[in-house]
Amino acid sequence: MLFRSVSQSRYPPYSEESNPLEGRHFTEGEEDTGTGTTVNSGTTKTEPGGYTTIRQKQDPIVKRTVKPRADLTKRLARKLLTECNYFELVKQRDPMLYDGLKSKLKHFHPVFHSITPEGLNARLTFLQQCMRPGDTIPTVSKDGENFTLVYNDVTNSVFGAPPVCVLRIGDFFHTKIVIDSLSIKYEDGRFDINPEGIGVQPMIADVSISFNFIGGHGLAGPVAKLQNALSFNYYANTEIYDERADSTEDATSQYDAEILADIKNQLGIQDDPNKQRTNDAGDTIGIIKTNDYDLTTQKAYGTISYQEIMKKMADDNKAYADAVIRNLEKINEKF
Repeated sequence: MLFRSVSQSRYPPYSEESNPLEGRHFTEGEEDTGTGTTVNSGTTKTEPGGYTTIRQKQDPIVKRTVKPRADLTKRLARKLLTECNYFELVKQRDPMLYDGLKSKLKHFHPVFHSITPEGLNARLTFLQQCMRPGDTIPTVSKDGENFTLVYNDVTNSVFGAPPVCVLRIGDFFHTKIVIDSLSIKYEDGRFDINPEGIGVQPMIADVSISFNFIGGHGLAGPVAKLQNALSFNYYANTEIYDERADSTEDATSQYDAEILADIKNQLGIQDDPNKQRTNDAGDTIGIIKTNDYDLTTQKAYGTISYQEIMKKMADDNKAYADAVIRNLEKINEKF
């Protein structure tokens, strides 16, 4: 691994022996103030009568200490040297070794095989982190109507965020889990020297994990609901075909719209309330306001307004009653 040398010349180096006041000018002059005092940047000191000493104000001594960035090699190695880079290097420098790995390992691909010591170490470290809580949850301090989060000095106590993980295996499992126990067994005597890597360590680990499911499963993400005997989100892909499961991904809305449009077309239901449907029996008595169809109950329903027909009926009844009264009065007068 090669690194370019970098020099920084913006700030000159300082040493304990260097004079911080070098290059600064000091002047002294005589001034008869008649008070016998010395003025030094706002300070007064008694001097022999007839003399005043004027001295320029001294700047504070500044010491600059340039510290090299810690763990530079580790940072670069972690960012730049990945497992894919390792296999690419093996493929370029030793194609026979790379072809040998492909022949011995079925469906060999660097993405799915942790062969480098760094890769195995990183995966085991991740499993250990899944067993521990996060940083300490801050306390809340109330100052009047304002709330402030107070972060104390201790951030690695047990009072941190719980280690809740998300498990996804294909389209079958996708939910939150809490790991109860983690067991790692290493094969006896299967230690690799790794002269080009990070040293002697095992390269085969048998991992056993026990955990509890939290909530339900979904295709797009975990379902934040407890599952009981009437729940259906025990597997992620159940929501594709079972409408009783909580849906996390909109995969059937397009087909629902097409089915609903076809049903409305067959039943003659129109979304425009101004266009009334006529049938063999004639027009409807009321005015149809809305039409809809419930896919669950397979029933058509809507809203019909009878306001106009009832108003017309009331007016006709009133006109009929008035006509009867007038005719009876005429009969009474004549006979």
